[in-house]
Amino acid sequence: MLTAAAILHLVDQGKLKLSTPISQYYSSLATSNKVTVQSLLNMTSGLSNDSVPSSQLANVLNWNINPAEAGSVGQYNYQEINYVLLEGSHKSIISRLYYQYVLETKWIE
Repeated sequence: MLTAAAILHLVDQGKLKLSTPISQYYSSLATSNKVTVQSLLNMTSGLSNDSVPSSQLANVLNWNINPAEAGSVGQYNYQEINYVLLEGSHKSIISRLYYQYVLETKWIE
C-alpha cells in the first residue's frame, strides 16, 4: 500500500501521470510501451515474475521480464513485479531510494 500511496503522491504533485508508459523508466522491458503506471498499480500489466524468486525481486532489472503466459495487458493478475517496477520508477523521479522517501514522509516509523 505504501508503494501505491507514494506513486499517487507523485501524481498529486504533478510529477507523474497514471498514463505514463513504463517504457519511460524501463526501455528494455518487453511490452513496456503498452504498460502504464496505472496498469502496474491495477495489476493489469500482463507482466509475470513467476520465474523470479521473491527474495530476488529487488534485482529485477537484471532479468528478462516476459509477458505473463495466461494474461495480457488489461487482465488482472497479481504479480509482485508490478510494484517493484513502480518503486524503481519512483526512485527515478525523486532521485533517492524509495525507502528513504517513505521514512521522510513519516508514513511509517
